[in-house]
Amino acid sequence: MPARDLPVCGAARGGANALFVDQGNALEHVFRPAQLDGVGNAFAVYAVGDSMEPKYQAGDLLFINPNLPPVKGCFVVVELGDHEAYVKQFVRQSDDMLMLREFSPVMRDIPIEADRVKAIYRVVGSWEGR
Repeated sequence: MPARDLPVCGAARGGANALFVDQGNALEHVFRPAQLDGVGNAFAVYAVGDSMEPKYQAGDLLFINPNLPPVKGCFVVVELGDHEAYVKQFVRQSDDMLMLREFSPVMRDIPIEADRVKAIYRVVGSWEGR
């Protein structure tokens, strides 16, 4: 029988006042999806907010493989140095700027200064939380 061994390490918002709980402090553990078998540092976060609807909705559980680099069009959780984190679509990255996209209430691109970015985590799947 599969074990609940994948840590859920916080929540990533689609809007302001996001919070990301440190990977070292799991809120709970869930079943590991097949695409994360063997990925020892994998984790999950809950989506909060509505800026990525209809792709992700509040309460969806997002599965993260921190070993995969972001590629154009993939979905990511971006953690900033002030412990904020956002779920967005990856557009591009340069030495000084990260460009992300959100879907709601209107599709728009959001620039973030590269020096604010602590980590970019690749989303590899999700479970609906509704």
